[in-house]
Amino acid sequence: MTKRFALVTKKEVLYLFPIGLTAYLMGCVFVDRKNPREAHYTLKASADELFKNKYKIGMYPEGTRNTSHKILPFKKGAFALAIACQVPIIPIVNSPYYFLDSEKRIFRKGQVITQCLEPVSTEGLTMDDLPELMDSIQKMMQETFDALGKEIAERNHKNIYTIF
Repeated sequence: MTKRFALVTKKEVLYLFPIGLTAYLMGCVFVDRKNPREAHYTLKASADELFKNKYKIGMYPEGTRNTSHKILPFKKGAFALAIACQVPIIPIVNSPYYFLDSEKRIFRKGQVITQCLEPVSTEGLTMDDLPELMDSIQKMMQETFDALGKEIAERNHKNIYTIF
């Protein structure tokens, strides 16, 4: 069985050459974050087709990149979609990006640890369960984010560089 994956991203990415072209060819789903009603419709229509064809959907629940050491509040779209489609959520956490300098807009040499957490079932959940689901997953992901941050700091302190 072929494992298929589609990433959801903001429609502005489509206009960043060559990233937009690459994202389009990869089958990304582009949503208009400035128009929540249209974004929801696009996402729901795409999700129905993607799940029918055995795709997994990747979404960033914070809705933007984050260089702080705390996970930003989650947007509810990914969770509402998972509940509506009754599909599990597989939280994936990246370690902090210590090698990005957002003020100078530069990358330094560095590494990221990515950890997949256990799937969280949405079977039988309704939209009334959405706030509790979001809160529990955010807490779980923040704990993992903190642990990965400590691991990265220890590796850098020991000057050990492993590429994953």
